[in-house]
Amino acid sequence: PYAQHWAFTPPQRPAIPPVRHEAWPRSELDRFVLAELERSGLSPSPEADRATWLRRVTLDLTGLPPTTEERAAFLADQSADAYETVVERLFESPRHAERMAMQWLDAARYADTNGYNNDETRTLWPW
Repeated sequence: PYAQHWAFTPPQRPAIPPVRHEAWPRSELDRFVLAELERSGLSPSPEADRATWLRRVTLDLTGLPPTTEERAAFLADQSADAYETVVERLFESPRHAERMAMQWLDAARYADTNGYNNDETRTLWPW
């Protein structure tokens, strides 16, 4: 029997799952996370304080901790979009680009040869 290839099927938005703790989700995505946690018999961890959140997001997106100045600026910023401002700044950072390219660069370093014992070196490290 013929079935249409999945690539030609328009994506369908899944139904938002019901959750027991209605107050926890801040977005529709949170409802999916919470539904899975509840299904597994788990509950969300408490929300991290601002300094901890900044350290986590900076390490995750750049591989480096925030500077003292970045930390002070974030803790002083009480605007509604303070979190989004930090994430956008990190995405625009060259450190984020380096972090994203790290796995490819590691693979390129290991590919610095044609694969034979006495072959000529192929210098790929500048990439």
